[in-house]
Amino acid sequence: MAKELVNMQGKTHGIGGYNFGCRCDVCKQAKAIKRKEYESSKAWEYQKSYRARLRENNPEKYRAIQDRNNENKKRMFAANPERYRWQGIHKKYKLTQQMYMDLLEQQNGVCAICKLPPNRNWLAVDHNHDCCPGIKTCGNCIRGLLCGSCNSFLGRVSDDANSLIAYLEKYAKEGDA
Repeated sequence: MAKELVNMQGKTHGIGGYNFGCRCDVCKQAKAIKRKEYESSKAWEYQKSYRARLRENNPEKYRAIQDRNNENKKRMFAANPERYRWQGIHKKYKLTQQMYMDLLEQQNGVCAICKLPPNRNWLAVDHNHDCCPGIKTCGNCIRGLLCGSCNSFLGRVSDDANSLIAYLEKYAKEGDA
């Protein structure tokens, strides 16, 4: 494919730099080619390579695009934080708002471990890391809802209950002696 196309009047149009308001056949052809490239199965790779080239060749423009995207996310969150929160929970844990509320009702509105009400206005979702080791889950390995303290505690002991029990039993015996 030629890098540049020439219209009837001799005006040159680049594939990526055609005039927005131009009505000539060259621009129509360039737009069609660009649309085909974008809609192809390799559109994601094309976008990824474009961003990499942009970051390398024009870091100011890349930073401006990143800042604009971050501002859009902040604006979306500020407009409706509850919706944004439930979308995040559904994306990570495959839990709908109704499923979360049902789980919360089963636990009587308290943490599954310490049985205290949440120290914030919500409880964290706990899942089995043997089933799904990352942050995202399949949705079938949800164990319960935990307060922030219990959730971070489980993360620190790496869900290894046996070593924790052995440690506590050892020092409980020493205390009795």
